[in-house]
Amino acid sequence: MNKAEVTSKDTSPQTSTAVIEIGAPEVYVVKEGPAKELRKGQKAMYKVSIKNNGDRVAKNVVVHDDIPAGMSYKGRSEGMVLRWKIGNLGANEKKDIAYELDTIKTGTFVNTVKAVVQDRIVHKTSVKTKVVAPILKLEKTGPRLVFLHRSVPYKITITNDGDGAALNIKVIDTIPNYLDYVSSTPRGILQPAQGEKSAVVTWNFDEIAPKSKTEIELVMRAKKIGNINNMVKLISESTLP
Repeated sequence: MNKAEVTSKDTSPQTSTAVIEIGAPEVYVVKEGPAKELRKGQKAMYKVSIKNNGDRVAKNVVVHDDIPAGMSYKGRSEGMVLRWKIGNLGANEKKDIAYELDTIKTGTFVNTVKAVVQDRIVHKTSVKTKVVAPILKLEKTGPRLVFLHRSVPYKITITNDGDGAALNIKVIDTIPNYLDYVSSTPRGILQPAQGEKSAVVTWNFDEIAPKSKTEIELVMRAKKIGNINNMVKLISESTLP
């Protein structure tokens, strides 16, 4: 309120009051991301909320979101900026944006969103998303020379060198015709040979933690003379055999 008063010797005091209302838009942005770490290949879901807390209309509002390295949006990866043209945002008005990114690498990624009003950044915020993955290594060791009708010990080692747990692991050992299965620790599931199809032993593990390993002790018996090629393979949720 602005008040003016005029006085003179010849007249009584005269006053006039002008009321000027002062206000401005006040735009800010909030971003929500995954609450826990993701496994490589999972979708990262994000929600961006932009709100005008002021008492005036914010004009020409745009949201900028930088795609971090290690993530992609509809096949396009790092270096890309997502833009949403909000237009005018009224007093106390809020708009929400939801989208998802593909996780294509492991690591901790910082995702920054900016509120732009009339080509000027007025607010920005960031969220961090951690992406992990198992790295499995399969190794089998055994003797180079064995004797007929004697036991043949093998050791199978599955190592997870990654930073994420390996899930739903299956180890399959194909038994050649030169050998018979005797036992294993932990105990495996034996599927006997059928016709030309070799016998196989299978072990299932729910999980192998990061930076840890699991071992299988396997005992066979040599029933024929010759060169033995004993193959083992591994299948998991994130690793091809």
